[in-house]
Amino acid sequence: DLGMISETDYTTAKSDYEKTKLNLDMTKLNLETNYNGFSRLIGLKTDEKYIVDYNIAYEKYPDVSDVNGLANRLIYDDPSLKIAEGTVNNAEFGMKYVALENGDNYDTRKQSVTDAGRKYNDTKNDLVLAVKNGYITVKQAELNIERLTLNVENAQKAYDNAVVSHKVGYITDIQLEGAELALKSAKAELAEAIQSHDMAKF
Repeated sequence: DLGMISETDYTTAKSDYEKTKLNLDMTKLNLETNYNGFSRLIGLKTDEKYIVDYNIAYEKYPDVSDVNGLANRLIYDDPSLKIAEGTVNNAEFGMKYVALENGDNYDTRKQSVTDAGRKYNDTKNDLVLAVKNGYITVKQAELNIERLTLNVENAQKAYDNAVVSHKVGYITDIQLEGAELALKSAKAELAEAIQSHDMAKF
């Protein structure tokens, strides 16, 4: 019987199957965690299931040569930066036009301008750094997606070959199931990576 394999090979195939199944279960758990996080984000109950008509279409983020320029464009209307800017404007206005009152003096108002300016610069630098890190994260995710896409292609070929081999009795049921599970796992990992990439872009 061509479908017979040694006890060692069977044990190895069974072990590989269990490892792949565990990996698939963990990937499903990660997807479920992202699903629940999204539910909380938009104010829905995590224990209520719903269908989102949202078919993730993977699109690479455009390559950028001037990341600083990108960061400055993206943070231009950021609320926290606008608040910090308003604080600077108020402090400068007080420095120039507010009349002296009890307990008020020039040095105090000057310090307020300095503090507000420092806060503005810290806020801007933090936002710029966040954009830079986000851009790097997205680009690393795209490299990972390329790798996982290749894994899916290879797993699909392996599964197709396994189907043919199983039909002629060359491999056992568990080996076919292992190939099928490996394909499902590869597809799930790719889906998770695309989901993470899509969320990171925004």
